[in-house]
Parts: sequence; structure tokens; C-alpha cells
Amino acid sequence: MRTFGKGLVVAATVATALCAAGLVQARSERPGRALDVAPLTVTLAPASASNLIGTQHTVTATVTDSSAAPVAGASVTFTVTGANPTNDTETTDTNGVASFSYTGTVPGDDTIGAQAVVLSGTDVVAQGDATPVTKTWTSGLSVSKTASGVRSVATTYTWSVSKTTSTSSLSLRPGQSASASYTINATRTESGSTAADDVSGSISIANASTVDQQVVVVDQVRAADTAAARGDPFSTTTTVPANGSVTVPYDIVFAEPPTDTGSYTNHVDILATPSGPVLASADAAVSFVTNQTTAGATADVSDAATCPAEFTCGDPENVSASENFTAASSGTTLGTATGTTAISYTRLVVNDSLCAAQGNAAQDATTSE
Repeated sequence: MRTFGKGLVVAATVATALCAAGLVQARSERPGRALDVAPLTVTLAPASASNLIGTQHTVTATVTDSSAAPVAGASVTFTVTGANPTNDTETTDTNGVASFSYTGTVPGDDTIGAQAVVLSGTDVVAQGDATPVTKTWTSGLSVSKTASGVRSVATTYTWSVSKTTSTSSLSLRPGQSASASYTINATRTESGSTAADDVSGSISIANASTVDQQVVVVDQVRAADTAAARGDPFSTTTTVPANGSVTVPYDIVFAEPPTDTGSYTNHVDILATPSGPVLASADAAVSFVTNQTTAGATADVSDAATCPAEFTCGDPENVSASENFTAASSGTTLGTATGTTAISYTRLVVNDSLCAAQGNAAQDATTSE
């Protein structure tokens, strides 16, 4: 045994090794004081790397002293923080090298640090920290999708009707009859149009890794020009088997804003958690087929006359129209208008009174519009 300073005793073989390695520096002359700690240089390799999850990654630490000589027997503690936290302690070989291997199972980034120490008994006589290195674990996930749309367009029409007559009054003897002419103008106006879109398809997710992965699928329809979201996004959680795939159907319905161009893109993100990160994504342009519906596109036109007392007004006759009209004269019904049109017809008016027997020459009938 040898004594260094006062009260500090170490084994001669250890002290010799430390001195030879340049790890023992100036020591305190005071009894009970620990050895001063010599610096170590710790270098990690590789500085950065990217691997598929489920594979193994190896980090090598090289420990040298102040004279750049390798330090054997140093204890190196590797610490991993990030997506795959873990730690391990290894001992350097004769070349001052210690290696650490681990397998990442979660996609994301890891930071790997290392600290090396040399002990004399329980005393730390040399120590050093490495500059951290980084490791990126990729998911091996890929995604593709289909997108098709059905656009339901509903157009609403309103109608306005006006009526005129070219025979404002008739003067008829008892039993005498005459025809009055009428014109009905039916005007159709488009009051508004709405479009409801239904986008559906399938999302196919492939997993190239050896690890089953639970993922969050978020699918969204976006306006092609502004990328603004349309409708509620589709979201679900699914597990993609190792070296396998899974297909997820989706369906999104939304009312098309009148300011949109009508062109849409369907976007899907595959995430590790609801808040991310995004592991894979894909876009698909939406191709639409249109279903057109209308409300109030046609109007049934009829005319019921109110005759003066002792007069009989016949049903409409000789019905004709300028356009957009199908005549179906029966009773008071004129026919069906399919657009703005002018409908002409006549009505027979008969004086049914007995006034002739009482000496009256004639009576007047007023036709109304």
C-alpha cells in the first residue's frame, strides 16, 4: 500500500494505473479530502441516424484521457430521452470503447447522451460527458386513398300570375250567349339553389415495420383553392399489423358554401396520437357526379269564374300558350306550365234570365280578370 498526501490510501496497483493513464492530478494535503477529478473526453458515434422502428440501433462511446489515450475500464452510462426513453451502463474495453444497443418501437426522435466515470474504490477520479447525438425512428407507414363525391343540387322556383281580359263586359238578351277572351301570364322565378356534397371512399394504410402500430386516422375535405375545411372531419383509431395493411372507409357530408368554386381535395393524416406527430399523409382530388332536384319547377294553372246572377259561365275553351305549357283543359284546369308563359283561352257566357218575358231587352254581364 502507498500513502498519497495525508490520510489518503489507495492500492498501489490502482494508483499506478491511474497515474499511467494521467488520471490522477494534484491531491489535497488535508486529511479526509477526496481525489480531484480528472477530465475525460467521451465521443459518441454516429452523430445522427435514422432507422425503421423494430430495428436495432447501436451507439459507440470512445473514452480518452487528457492526452488522448484510450481509458479502459471506465463505466459509461448511456441515457436515451425522447420517443423511446431508456438507459444502460457499459464498461470500456482496452481500446476505451463501450457500445450500447436498443430497439425503438415508437416513431419519433431520440436524444442519446453518455457519461463516463473512473472509480477508485468509491471515489470518482475521472469523469466526462459526451455531446449528445440524435436518432430518428421512422414508422414505415404509407397511406393511399380514394375519393368520390355525389353533389345534390336543389333549385327552388316561385311563381307569380296575372290575368287580363279583352272583353270587359257583355250585353246579352235572355238566352243569348257570347265568348269572353282571357290571358294568364305565369312567370317563373328561380328563388335559390343549394348544393349538398357527400364525399366517400377508402383509406389504405400499409406498415413496413415489424411492429404493430396503433394510429389515429383523420380525414378532411378541403376547398381546393383556400384549403378551408368543409364538413366535420372523419376520425377513427385503428391498428396496422406488422408487415401488413388495413383499409378504413369514410364518408363526409357538407353543405357547399355559395362562395366555393365547387372544387375540393380530400386530405388524410395518419398520426401516432390525436395530437401528433403525423406519420403519413395523402391527398386525392374529389370527382363529383351531380344529382339535380327542383322544387316548384312546374305549376298547374286553373281558372274558376264567378258569374253574375242569372248568368252561366262555361269552362275554359280554346286553350293555347306561347311556350312552356302543356294544355290539359278539363273543367277549370288549363294545363301545366314548365316555365314563364302566356296562356290564352275563352269562356262562354250565357244569359239564363227570364227577363225577356217581362219585356226587358237585354242584361249586362261583367267579366272579371
